[in-house]
Amino acid sequence: MQNSQKKITLLLLLILSITIAHTQQLPFYSQHVVNPYFVNPAFAGENGTNVFIDYRKQWIGLNGAPEYQLFTFEAPLKSENMGFGVTISNDVNNVLGSSSGLLSYSYVAKINKLHQFRFGVSLGFRQNRILFNKINAADMTEAILFSTNQNASNIDGNFGINYKINRFQLGFATYQVFNNSYFYEDTYNNNELISSLVNHYIVVARYKFIIIPKIFTLSPIILGRSAKGIPFQYDGNIKLDYNFIPG
Repeated sequence: MQNSQKKITLLLLLILSITIAHTQQLPFYSQHVVNPYFVNPAFAGENGTNVFIDYRKQWIGLNGAPEYQLFTFEAPLKSENMGFGVTISNDVNNVLGSSSGLLSYSYVAKINKLHQFRFGVSLGFRQNRILFNKINAADMTEAILFSTNQNASNIDGNFGINYKINRFQLGFATYQVFNNSYFYEDTYNNNELISSLVNHYIVVARYKFIIIPKIFTLSPIILGRSAKGIPFQYDGNIKLDYNFIPG
């Protein structure tokens, strides 16, 4: 009779995490420690077929609190060197909302047993919204306030690369590569508002230590992210993997 195997993953958040009072146009995925596809399209399908659903609501009871939903599906293609993924997300933060749907493709180039490069691209659409009905203004007749909620859509895309040598990995990804602008217009007052996207950059370094071969591993992970005009934010984690094989 074959023994069943159970894998237990434990995440430890380090004091390396630094909170900086600057905002970005994209939400932060802390689950990248478990699945790096969340922050780099180059990893689409690397870990087999996976479905992920996430719902997060911060500061419950506070008007305008951030709310976020995420769905991802990824799988390898018939060729071992390729994979694909689907990402659908919705993000509402006070009076700003954004929804997107992206398809990802990844390719791995194996140089030898120790060295390999992974490349990935994501392409799809993004809708940005301004929710004027959530504005609590002292004077709702202000001319700068549009009369209705505004929606604008455009194409969106991301690019990622990851280099692996033995048990060390270094990845880089850039988001919103097209730098598109979104135009909102109120036909009642003939007002116009332009919102432009900026590139976001993410760098991730990780190393896997073998504590007990095939049973116990430890992986420190450091992530840095930034956008135009915003300094780098750092996040540090430790991932422990334990493969339990009952006797």
